[in-house]
Amino acid sequence: MRKVRKVRHKSPRGNQVFLGIVVLGLLLLLILTGKMLGLISSFGQPYAPDAPLRSPRISWEDGETLNLLVKAREVSLLSFNPKGKSTVVLIIPEEIQMHLPFGFGNWPVRSIYGLGQAESRPRGAELLSETVSQNFSLPVQGYLLLPQNVDLSFDEVLKKVKDEPLWGLGILRNSKTDLSPRELWNLFSHLREVRSDKVEVVDLAESKAVKESTLPDGSRSLTLNQVLLDQLIQSKIEDSKLKDESLTVGIFNTTTYQGLAEKVAREITNMGGRVVFTASSPDHLEVTVVKGKPSYTIDLLSKILAPHCEKKEKCPVSGSNLDLSRADINIILGEDYFLRYNTR
Repeated sequence: MRKVRKVRHKSPRGNQVFLGIVVLGLLLLLILTGKMLGLISSFGQPYAPDAPLRSPRISWEDGETLNLLVKAREVSLLSFNPKGKSTVVLIIPEEIQMHLPFGFGNWPVRSIYGLGQAESRPRGAELLSETVSQNFSLPVQGYLLLPQNVDLSFDEVLKKVKDEPLWGLGILRNSKTDLSPRELWNLFSHLREVRSDKVEVVDLAESKAVKESTLPDGSRSLTLNQVLLDQLIQSKIEDSKLKDESLTVGIFNTTTYQGLAEKVAREITNMGGRVVFTASSPDHLEVTVVKGKPSYTIDLLSKILAPHCEKKEKCPVSGSNLDLSRADINIILGEDYFLRYNTR
């Protein structure tokens, strides 16, 4: 006798429950994916900025030299060279008079942060780092403001970070910085690997790059000697990869503002680059352009001078004068470069 197989049919209610579970699972997956994407994207955002950023900052990629403005017991400039695994700390005395960007005039270093904080949009750290960048003619990729209760110089902080990593992490947690978590992690990891004999501390007050004078009220004032300061920077700080490529750089000024090309030439030279000429051009550009064959040098200069040129298709330019240059890399300065440091 043949057996009859019974076929069980799912009830409508069972189908609805199953469908609900699938939909709920998909929703949870979408939520988790969104959270993960948000977390990943936050790694590239400023970790704990002192104030909202005025404009996109110069990002630091692993392998590039990092120049970081540090405000601890005193103001200093940290320069980390990843190729040489070395660090230079330039201590900047608070009495040094500097010319500030954005039309603020001349002020001593001790007053710059407070001056920026008094603005309607507080910008003390930004103003301090931009001032050091302009006066030292070096790109400064970010700032680090240590907690006020840390009464240490930055070279002392470096020693403690190497000896007590957990202490260092605690300090970073309470600091203000526009570096991203990824950049902070890379910096923290690299600094711990730098040998003590590879850390050089230079106090500008004891160098020939500053001149001392006495003000009418009897207080001490220091001023920078640009030529001697450049010599000091070029002997202590460089981007090794930029210098090793040794590509020639030509700079055109298409604006009516005098001295822009020479200003940029000074910065590139201080970084270790090879500027072979500067010139004015009758061609007028609104935005700065960086042109040349793919290289580390052009990627770095594009990021510093013309972020929109990081995608080279956005930088088409031609002109009878500009096409005559045989330099490996041509920088054509536009109105935007002047306005960047002269508009509040």
